[in-house]
Amino acid sequence: MSLVAEFRLTHPDFPLSRTLEDVPGFALRAEQLLADDPTAPTVFFWAEGEAFDSFEAAMDGDPTVARWERVETLCDRRFYRLDVDPDASVVLYPTDIEYGVSRIDFSASTDGLDVRTRFPDRETMRCYFDSCRGKGMDVSLHKLYEGIDVGEGPNDVSDKQCEALQRAAELGFFTVPRETDLGDVADSLGVSRQAASERIRRGTQALVTESFDMEG
Repeated sequence: MSLVAEFRLTHPDFPLSRTLEDVPGFALRAEQLLADDPTAPTVFFWAEGEAFDSFEAAMDGDPTVARWERVETLCDRRFYRLDVDPDASVVLYPTDIEYGVSRIDFSASTDGLDVRTRFPDRETMRCYFDSCRGKGMDVSLHKLYEGIDVGEGPNDVSDKQCEALQRAAELGFFTVPRETDLGDVADSLGVSRQAASERIRRGTQALVTESFDMEG
């Protein structure tokens, strides 16, 4: 059984750290990361906040940014493509590759980089965190729980449904009274409320059907 860890990393030279310091109040959520060179990835991310003109001007002057472009504009957020400058940045991706871990999602703010990563075991996680500290990063572990490996979930429950059910349980969505709402579950998965609701309902139905040997 793998482990999923939620943790925060801080370092003054993370990509866009200086932009976030210059224009506080912005939150960034990564959607995709591409990299031919692990030290110089391309990141696609959503930015939420106010004063987007100031945010984009700050990116122009940020030494960690080699190039950026706006891909989409909505009323309260914008979607960007950013090429990281490896000469001025501390990049986490090479550490992911070195230890063979899977980064599930990550977001950034003035508080640091909030990461959710799947580790094969505790020893790998310990070595990973030691490597991060060795590169000057501060590491704060927030949550650690058992992950659902591909093929280990119930037969009729998809991997995405398993993940949604697990995250909902971990956050207290099923407790009485509830400790969180659907919006928090959706945010933790990086999906819409509708998508999270559908995965939870369909996963629950599949679990009940399988557990009680009912016809689907």
